[in-house]
Amino acid sequence: MSRQFYNLPSLNALATFEAVARHGSITLAATELGVTAGAVSRQIKLLENEIGVELLVRQHKKIHCNPNGQALYESLRLSFSNLSKTINEFSNKPGELTFTLGSTTAFSSLWLMPRLNRFWKKYPDVHINHNLSDNNMDTLNDAIDISIRYGLSQHKTLDSKFLFSDEIYPVCSPELAKKFKHLSKPDQLVELPLLQLHHEDKSWTDWPRWLKNFNIHVPLKNISSFNNYIIALQAAQDNQGILLGWNRLVKPLIEQGKLCRLLDVSIKSPGSYYLYSHNQKKLNKGAKLFVEWVLEQPSLD
Repeated sequence: MSRQFYNLPSLNALATFEAVARHGSITLAATELGVTAGAVSRQIKLLENEIGVELLVRQHKKIHCNPNGQALYESLRLSFSNLSKTINEFSNKPGELTFTLGSTTAFSSLWLMPRLNRFWKKYPDVHINHNLSDNNMDTLNDAIDISIRYGLSQHKTLDSKFLFSDEIYPVCSPELAKKFKHLSKPDQLVELPLLQLHHEDKSWTDWPRWLKNFNIHVPLKNISSFNNYIIALQAAQDNQGILLGWNRLVKPLIEQGKLCRLLDVSIKSPGSYYLYSHNQKKLNKGAKLFVEWVLEQPSLD
């Protein structure tokens, strides 16, 4: 296949790979791109065959980049961000009413999307470009106008507005909840199948940190980690184990009967949700309207 002037492989395959690497999931990438999971897998295979190296490590339902894939992803992420910024500067879109919002896949799908209808009913002409990434470093991406992120502290180089704190408690499927209904204390969890999110942030609340709040310091042998919270939530719904649930995110799934709280215990989340924007970047009208709308939500329910 001809690579033309810049000696690049298929741009479609590169864009597909970037989405897979960013989400850590072929299924989520397919949803974003509006294609089937099979089509995504074929594009990845095409790319790997064309450049002659493997890029992803596949382990059951989990997928992540190997060193070659991580290097390519970082280059694509920066390049696509710069392209987005350049194009938006001269595109024919109504610039004052169009902005880019960054958030994690879980926050966007579980908290933001169910509420976004309220915003569009009030401001139907505002257009939001969604930039979904579970990498907290993307908060600093120049192509993003506003980010909503969870973390221990505010970014000193960004303008930040506190949104809300949270609480964290164990959740599992209704089927497992019935099986484990005899549980009464947190220390009984250590022998059970546990699920958790593997996060680049070393301060992230995983099972050892959560259990530490109850003076439990024992090795956990039956634990599975995921690099995407949506996938971890799906695993919990599929009876694969017990997951730590951030109340703001899992509450809708509990109300829908897809998950259940396990044990009547929780901890206050050490981190909080913040809304970020760049200190040196002036927000346009659409972005300002969105910020005002988010901040005026009743208790940010």
